[in-house]
Amino acid sequence: MNIVNKIIYLVIIYLAIFNLAIATTSSVSNGLFNITWTSEEGEIYLIENSTNLITDPFSNLLNDGVNATPPENNYQITTDKEVAFYRISEKIVLEGDFTITQNWSQETNFERPVKVAIPNGSGPFPVVIHLHGFGGTGNVNAISYLNNVIRVAPDGYQNCWNIGKEPSKAPDVDFIRKIIQYLKLHSNVDGSRITIIGSSNGGALVNRLMIELEDNTFHQGIGIVSNMITNMFDGTNFRYDSSSESMLYDEIIIPVTTRRMLTICGELDTTVPYYGGTGVWQNQFYSAQESVYIWATHMGYSGSQISDADGVPYAEYNDLLEYSYLNGDIMHYKHVGKGHNAGAGLYVRNVIKEWIGY
Repeated sequence: MNIVNKIIYLVIIYLAIFNLAIATTSSVSNGLFNITWTSEEGEIYLIENSTNLITDPFSNLLNDGVNATPPENNYQITTDKEVAFYRISEKIVLEGDFTITQNWSQETNFERPVKVAIPNGSGPFPVVIHLHGFGGTGNVNAISYLNNVIRVAPDGYQNCWNIGKEPSKAPDVDFIRKIIQYLKLHSNVDGSRITIIGSSNGGALVNRLMIELEDNTFHQGIGIVSNMITNMFDGTNFRYDSSSESMLYDEIIIPVTTRRMLTICGELDTTVPYYGGTGVWQNQFYSAQESVYIWATHMGYSGSQISDADGVPYAEYNDLLEYSYLNGDIMHYKHVGKGHNAGAGLYVRNVIKEWIGY
């Protein structure tokens, strides 16, 4: 049996065992792996990939869903792998809270809770993931002002997110990655519209996610009272840590260039100093306006940084000054007269709702 036939054999056997209701055929030709399966009207199908069935249990979702085209669907995958495993499954409805199991030095097979609030109806609905600040827990009601979206609120381990100096050493970037992968398995989730919003320590994780998460995971991030720390950008390159345990930010990375970003910070903030410098946990912070300018230039802006004096007052509330790049895709608001509480208030919520766009 040649290697091509071996690949086909492994794939067919796996699909036959785990998808008894879906008849499949497959073939390999010139680097293209072709899967054909029987499909039912109205169904949405997912294609998942595993490099092996022991340490990698279908961690890679190859699409956000293939609509049924009865009586058969066809999907092609370009691959140079000698052995690969693929799984076809029907999307099901997300119904409520769930957990993600992770292992790291502090825990083994630890089930991390994720709270969910789902609107009435069949959707698909956009998703907003809310990341709490230091000392908090996941609370879907923190973003209850956002309507007709699925609200998701995970718990940070030891009530915090691992940026570097916190007591938690949990692999939080992978935690959020797995949350998104799980959400996209469901038919009432619009996987193309996922926003992540975080406050303070949660906003710091938003910066990590903007830097480290792959394309086609989430499309926009919102950081409240959280400037970027200098570990994350060395003046030339974005950086991440090769081990989530040590958090030395020792590796260079090129983040996705198609995401949107909004930040809202208080000019009197000393916990995360608005004008940069030493803040909480003795972290060194960029200024709030420099942070957003770094993101703007990475996303394609080629002009100068907007001066502090050129902030544009929000139409209904002059204490919010807007600094907008790339037609508002990268945007910052300075909250005049506010400190680390700059994320509160009716007009701040209005700014967030308007910018999110759903």
